[in-house]
Amino acid sequence: MRRLAATAVVALVTACAPGQVPPPTTVAPQVSPTTTTKAPPAPAVDAAAGLGDRMFPDLGNAGYDAISYDVALDIDSELTEVQGRTAMTAVAGVSLSSFVVDFSAGEVVSVTVDGTAATWERSGRDLRITPSSAPISAGAEFVVMIEHRGRIEPIQRTAFPFPTGWQIGDQSRYLFSQPDGASAVFPVNDHPSDRADVTLVITVPAPHSAVSGGRRLDPLEGDGPGVHRFEIREVAPYLVPLAVGPFESVVAADGTMIWIPVGDAVPAGFDRQAEILAALEADLGPYPFDSIGALIVDDDLPAALETQTLPTYTRVSAEWREPVIAHELAHQWFGNEIALGQWDDIWLNEGFATFMTWRWIERDRGRDAYEEEVGRAWQTVFSSRLPPPDHPPGQDLFNLSVYLRGGLTLAALRDFVGDERFFEFVRQYVAAFSDDVVTTERFLTFVLVVLGPDAEQLVIDWIRDPELPPNPLG
Repeated sequence: MRRLAATAVVALVTACAPGQVPPPTTVAPQVSPTTTTKAPPAPAVDAAAGLGDRMFPDLGNAGYDAISYDVALDIDSELTEVQGRTAMTAVAGVSLSSFVVDFSAGEVVSVTVDGTAATWERSGRDLRITPSSAPISAGAEFVVMIEHRGRIEPIQRTAFPFPTGWQIGDQSRYLFSQPDGASAVFPVNDHPSDRADVTLVITVPAPHSAVSGGRRLDPLEGDGPGVHRFEIREVAPYLVPLAVGPFESVVAADGTMIWIPVGDAVPAGFDRQAEILAALEADLGPYPFDSIGALIVDDDLPAALETQTLPTYTRVSAEWREPVIAHELAHQWFGNEIALGQWDDIWLNEGFATFMTWRWIERDRGRDAYEEEVGRAWQTVFSSRLPPPDHPPGQDLFNLSVYLRGGLTLAALRDFVGDERFFEFVRQYVAAFSDDVVTTERFLTFVLVVLGPDAEQLVIDWIRDPELPPNPLG
């Protein structure tokens, strides 16, 4: 994982914050030149299930850092059954006698660690694996190969009013994995703070095809018909895009690739994707990935998801046109390039994406349209008595406040410091946390250092005070 640079930037500006006291100087103990010391090796541990997420403590797993997943899924012609093989390459953070991966649906057929058969046991979504050889040393890279099989069907979670993981379209199957549906598709360390490279090899018979994001790989010798290969770099598990079914690709007027169900037309607005992306880059800096497109699936679910490099829209959400496109493209920075460290800080993703949607409307329709959006959002929050957006309840993770009051927080900050300072601050934030994880606490520290204590207090009032602050635009 590439997190050190951004972490160092934040640590540096934090250390330079006014009024902070430097740590006391530490004097190293004197050691005789003839004396050698060697710390005893740390005992091997059974790594814990769960990364300590405040909202979903059982998500993810401790003890290792996933580097890559090679996922092969062989899907039947009815799109109901799947045979899978997943190879996870990881680095042990401590000496591991056993470790856990998330796998919440399907059957485990076999497990090997570095090519040697391992034992395993399951408890709910947790698959605990015990290598048959010596414990894995701290700092060592290891490869886990898991063969699995199961049905293609969604799983019910509490964070959404609809299931997650696999979704059932009219003729297709596709992924909406937020927040924890990836583990219903393949074994994974299912938390956004542990991003990894993902290679997908999807085998599905004609007339179906497979669609994903990132880079489409050339077929390998011996692949045969119906094999589709993709590589997605540094992606959180819930953001892996995938759909199988009768899809075709269309190059929009702006040159971007749009995947649609065979026989459908590209909805209005999607020929402006490149224009919207350029407007976002003007405020945020360069687009963080190598490709961008759109996937429109044959379903009436009223939702879209910022799957990495290939946002996924249903037929219903695609009709929301440019605002939903701007929202999902903004997420490529906020949520994808800058990942969440804790799920209950989701306002950082949704608030920024909502604000940047209003900003696109401002660029497209003028300042009055922006102020109308901000005023309408404030009135909705006020009349609905929505709670503050920070730390929402687990059963209502994506409540309207994380979008609207989250976006209003940024609108208020813009009004407080002025356009020049605000957008420079946003670009600094993106640069500092690029390819890193963020929490509300880290964001507040960054606001304090860059914009000062009054700006920090303004953000705190908007995200935590039960009493809604006044409309930032009057």
